[in-house]
This record gives sequence, C-alpha cells and structure tokens, in this order.
Amino acid sequence: MKFLLIVPVHNSEKKILDVIADIETNAPDIDILLIDQGSDDRTKYLIPNSGMNYLKMPVAADYYDAVSLGMHYALHKKYDAVIEWDDKNRFDSKDLAYFMRTMEKQKTDFVFGSRFHEKKVPKTPRYYGTRSLSFLIKMISGKKVTDPTLRMKVYGKKPIEFFAKNEFQTPTPDVIARLIKLGYTFTEAQTNLMPGVKQQLHDGKKGAFKRVVKWWFSIIFVQPFTLITHKIHDTQKIKKSKGVTND
Repeated sequence: MKFLLIVPVHNSEKKILDVIADIETNAPDIDILLIDQGSDDRTKYLIPNSGMNYLKMPVAADYYDAVSLGMHYALHKKYDAVIEWDDKNRFDSKDLAYFMRTMEKQKTDFVFGSRFHEKKVPKTPRYYGTRSLSFLIKMISGKKVTDPTLRMKVYGKKPIEFFAKNEFQTPTPDVIARLIKLGYTFTEAQTNLMPGVKQQLHDGKKGAFKRVVKWWFSIIFVQPFTLITHKIHDTQKIKKSKGVTND
C-alpha cells in the first residue's frame, strides 16, 4: 500500500523539525505532507525549507480543514491510505510501522489510534468527555470507539474519497460516527505517547469542552438528518442509473 502521512502544522517552530527527523528515522519509506494552517511564528519559514512536500492554507484554518485538504492531495496523487499525525512530537513515530501493518492486514476503512485500547489512564474531566463521545457513537452505530477525539488515525481509500469529494464534511468525530453508522469499518490500535506528554493533547480546558459539546450536539441532532439526506441521495442515484424517473 502507498501511504501518505499528513501533518497539520500550527505555530510549531520548536518541534516541527524534530517531528520530521523522528519520522524519517523510524518510517523512512512513508511520504510526508506538511500543511501549514496559517502559522504566525517561524514555522512559516521552516516548512518551505524543510525539504518536505507542503501546502499552505490561504487563511488561518481549523485543524480538520487542513486534514481535509490533505485528503484532496492524497486522492489526486492516488494514495491508498492517509495517516493523520501530530506536529508537536507527542506520538511515538515507532508506532507508524505497526499502524501501517494493521491497515494492510485488517483491510478496514479506518485504524483509530487509542490511548485506552490496552492501557488505563488517569480519569480526568477530559477523559470523561472523550468517553461520553464513545458512548454516543456506541448508541447511534452499535460500535465502540474507545478514543474518538485522538488525532492519530489511518484513513483507507473510501474515507479519503469521501472527505475529498464532500467539501463541507471534515473528519471530526461526529462525521466519522456517521460513516461508521453507514457501514464503514474500523479497528483500533494502542497509541503510545512520548514521555512527559499529558493525556489531553489538544486545546485548553475551555476549547476542549466546547469541541466536545459541539460534537455531542452534532451526533444527537445533526447527523441523523444528514443520514436521511444521504440515503435519499443514494436512492436517487440508483434510480437514475436504472433509468427510473418520478414522472
């Protein structure tokens, strides 16, 4: 399989070169794409001079918008799988080979990194926020995803195409929950954090809480409607392909 490693980057001048060097050491055969979300520190100079393929968002952009842009690139370049990675050197790049093997062996649509798959972690308020999302995903799809907020995932061809062709659908936990409901398959793999890294990787307390609440709302109220419109659209496509009209 042909893998692309997407690294959304934002104000990471102190870490990004270490991230690149670490990946090149432990996963030398993987292609890397850096996506600058609109950094305003030295990152914007370091990325073009890193020797890596890179894209720059035209305006300051959300993390998930950057991942979606990477999906467009992956589809255009005909990659078989995309790995979403961190720009602050918080994940262990030695796990990359394991995640790639898992995707090749399991042949699922997703491989989700999980801090909780095989290990116990401190039960902080943020832990319970993540677990509440797991509960909601279980309720709507019947499938258990132990760590839906972690920004370490592998996407197969189907999700790459979905996110590349659906401009307003970004790979957030609520949208991924809908894809699982629609029958997309997944497996989970233990993700090891680098020494000294806190379990909560993203946003401050208020930012993390706001994101989780937004995803709760979307899973409960927005995604069911989206599922209905998706089914109607699919039905219309099938009828059209068979030459059936409503006249």
